[in-house]
Amino acid sequence: MYFTELLWYFIKMKKILIADDTLLVRKVLKDALSKSGYEVLEAENGRIAYDLAVEEKPDLVILDVMMPEFSGIETTKNIRSDQRINHIPIIISTGARNMLAEFNKSPDTAIQGFLEKPYKSEMILHKIRAVLGD
Repeated sequence: MYFTELLWYFIKMKKILIADDTLLVRKVLKDALSKSGYEVLEAENGRIAYDLAVEEKPDLVILDVMMPEFSGIETTKNIRSDQRINHIPIIISTGARNMLAEFNKSPDTAIQGFLEKPYKSEMILHKIRAVLGD
């Protein structure tokens, strides 16, 4: 028992920030990620997501494209232009299939992954583990 507790002490639980204006979407993602051992932060819009990213320095950010205050594109640009957090990988979550090309047109909106809605649990975890190197 002691070895397990010691191991958990040295292993940092990875932190993921989910930004989506739909509560149900955040719940689905949070449930899947929490059950897999990730710490999850939530934001209901892009402005809150950016502020949380600066404050909490998550290991990964998952952004919806269409959100109030800052869209996913605006939030990505804000993160990429901030030296404190521009290294954080970003996955975009949307139902619009053509959005991946839009994001990767420029370095200030470059992303590491794309999750298409509706979600499949195994795809969520597969994509996140690939981006995080887990």
